[in-house]
Amino acid sequence: VPTTELAAKISSVMPERFKHIFFTNSGSESNDTIVRFVRHYWKLKGKPYRQHFIGRVRGYHGSTMVAANLGGMAGMHEQVGTEFAGFHHVQQPYWYDFGGDKTPEEFGLEAAAELEKKILELGPDNVAAFIAEPINGSGGVIVPPAGYFERVQAILKKHDILFIVDEVIC
Repeated sequence: VPTTELAAKISSVMPERFKHIFFTNSGSESNDTIVRFVRHYWKLKGKPYRQHFIGRVRGYHGSTMVAANLGGMAGMHEQVGTEFAGFHHVQQPYWYDFGGDKTPEEFGLEAAAELEKKILELGPDNVAAFIAEPINGSGGVIVPPAGYFERVQAILKKHDILFIVDEVIC
């Protein structure tokens, strides 16, 4: 009963399109679950071949096997001993490290373009989703430059790819 009541209370303050609540025990479990949900979604849409996920280098999405593969933390991949097929990573939008003499906005658009390059490399019809943290916490508390997420959303919409926003740490 308490779980049902909590779900109803959360649902009552959410926009109409967010009326289903699914509880998990951790961010790692949530991200493992979202991989399953996304693959099932594409299967229901008649596109079961959409199996690939793109995350960001130094992104952190948990410590379970699937969540670690969503993330791009090299140390975790070495610790796990293997990377699962179908999980890919693009450079994070970290202007201070990689921006050079570009403005933050120019660099943000360039970083978003790397996502589209990876999508085209994999084939847009093979990509299920892109996952990113609004602020990359474990990778260095990195706030993407202005315009980055707007461009990312446009790219994903263009290719009909789902966007998973992992904001547990936020």
